[in-house]
Amino acid sequence: MWKAAFGFALAASWAVALAQPPATTVSLKSGETAVVRIEPDGAVAVESRGPAPAMSGFEAESLRQMAGTQVPEGSGPLPPVAITGRKAPPVAAGRIRLTLRDVAGKTPHDTMLSVENGYGQGFRYRAVMRRGTRNAPTDVCLVLPGKPGFEHWPFQIDSIDLADLRLVPWKEGDPLPCQ
Repeated sequence: MWKAAFGFALAASWAVALAQPPATTVSLKSGETAVVRIEPDGAVAVESRGPAPAMSGFEAESLRQMAGTQVPEGSGPLPPVAITGRKAPPVAAGRIRLTLRDVAGKTPHDTMLSVENGYGQGFRYRAVMRRGTRNAPTDVCLVLPGKPGFEHWPFQIDSIDLADLRLVPWKEGDPLPCQ
C-alpha cells in the first residue's frame, strides 16, 4: 500500500515540476553584467554576459544619494530612494540588464547592483550575496516597469545569485514591496 501511495506522490510531484518553468539562477561576479529575457511562460533565458560597462552618470548620482541615506540599525529594507538630479536613461525593451559593481574609492568598498527592467510589468527576484565562503540572503525591492532600480550595500560582495526571476503586475499607485 505504501509503495502505491509513494509512487502516486512521486508521479504527482513530477507532474507539478514539469508544469512549472525551469528554475534559473543568474550568478554575477563583481564587475559583471548579464542581459536576460523572460519568456511569456516565465522561463528565463540569459542572452549575454560580460564585463560591466563604465558606470553611467545616472548610476553614479544614484549611488551618491543611496550611500548618503542614513539607515537606523535593525530597520529592515528601506523603501526605494527617489533619485533626483539626473534623468534615467532609456531601458532596452523586453530585456532585464543586471550589473554588479564593486564601488572603489571607499574603505571598505561598497557594492551596487543595477537592474534595468525593460518590461511593462514589475520585476521581482530573490538574491543571495556571497563573499569568500560565506553567503546570506538579502532583501531586494521590486523594480518598476521600464525603469532602472538599484540595490546598495555598504560592504564588498564577491558575487550574487539571483533566483526566482519573474514579472509581476504593477501599476502607478501600487506599493513598492521590498522583501
